[in-house]
Amino acid sequence: MSSSFAQTGDWHGTAEYRDPARFEAAVKEFENQDRQSPPPQGGILFIGSSSIRRWDSLAEDMAPLTTINRGIGGSNFNDLLHYADRIIIPYRPRAIVVYSGGNDINQNINPTRVVDAMAAFVEKTTAALPGCRIYILSIKVSAKRWHMRPIEERANELIAEFCRQNELLTYIDVASGMLDEHGKPNLEIFIEDMVHMNSSGYRIWRGKIKPTLLIHEMDYEPSANKILDRPEPYLDPQRFENAILAFEEKDKERFPPEGAIVAVGSSTFRRWDSMEEDLAPFTIIRRGFGGSNTNDALHYADRIIIPYAPRAVIIYEGSNDLFRDIEPSRVADTYRHLISKIHTALPQCRLYIISLKPSPRRWYLRDKMQETNQLLQQLVDQDERIRFVDIAPPMLDDEGLPTLDVFVDDLLHMNRNGYDIWTTAIIDALSERELPYERK
Repeated sequence: MSSSFAQTGDWHGTAEYRDPARFEAAVKEFENQDRQSPPPQGGILFIGSSSIRRWDSLAEDMAPLTTINRGIGGSNFNDLLHYADRIIIPYRPRAIVVYSGGNDINQNINPTRVVDAMAAFVEKTTAALPGCRIYILSIKVSAKRWHMRPIEERANELIAEFCRQNELLTYIDVASGMLDEHGKPNLEIFIEDMVHMNSSGYRIWRGKIKPTLLIHEMDYEPSANKILDRPEPYLDPQRFENAILAFEEKDKERFPPEGAIVAVGSSTFRRWDSMEEDLAPFTIIRRGFGGSNTNDALHYADRIIIPYAPRAVIIYEGSNDLFRDIEPSRVADTYRHLISKIHTALPQCRLYIISLKPSPRRWYLRDKMQETNQLLQQLVDQDERIRFVDIAPPMLDDEGLPTLDVFVDDLLHMNRNGYDIWTTAIIDALSERELPYERK
């Protein structure tokens, strides 16, 4: 044992696991709840100790994912193994998020023994639920147990190594975000006992756990896989009438210059407050309205595109279409009508179509996004006046998954890092053709 372990006081690591029967009343209470209101099958089960049990906002924090909370305060991995037949397997979860290990260490269980208990838990669960994905959370930081941190970190190393050996397991580090700038526990995220977290602590956990679940689990979420008898209709564009009127009122105060570049699209453009500055020296007229789709842009083109007589138009639409179950072919067809409408009124107008961005919250739509992007690329190939600006590759990591640090908390919209990527891509595209037309 290293010298750092010797600083942990009474910890000796030779204890045996306690009798799981001490939680019989808590498990019976879950079973009574299940009889009165059976939880949904095929959801994501959160299981573990008091950090799970106390997570009152779990369902809201993980929405739109379907979750079940079965935390037992004071429990350890051996307790979860013992009660798996009663509060895990009967729910037939498609995935399990597990938080345990901290109480094991605090109860003088050696890290190697902790991993043995976790391995037995995984074996029992996956045997009964073939294909069930398990997400193991690291042992969190606790200010009160900071003297135990070297042992907890050793256990985390062993847990992470075990997870790497099984494709059904994913290790999620929730601990690193719980430290302050000095590498010590952030005291602001704990309640008075300095073990359990307050809402700030759970926000950190949400930020660590939810992106991974959205990327890997939305494929299996019933609400994200509706089977419709007919194509979902586009919503009535009139719902944006007030937003369009606001643009027109703004134009009355100061009408934008002709020959500029109009940027029309959904909330990604509406939220881009620094667009005009970021895309300088190009003169930009930003006309983003949140929640819009391609059909909305088509409907309002006569009012927020054509009247400005722009020399070019940047368009970002399509993601909201797919979210509404509009098929990629129909999105492309609507784009075709939008392009035709613009070019009928403005024959020389150049168009820049932005590819759909790979947001974690809609990663379950990635196949349809890819198909839509391919269809849009085909439209571009048919007309030299149109360019396709693919912003997706730099927003993906080495494994082809969304890069999380370019999104805000909703995992749909971008932060400054994301807009920096878009700024570079769009300026590169505009610089090829638009600089000679920009007024000095």
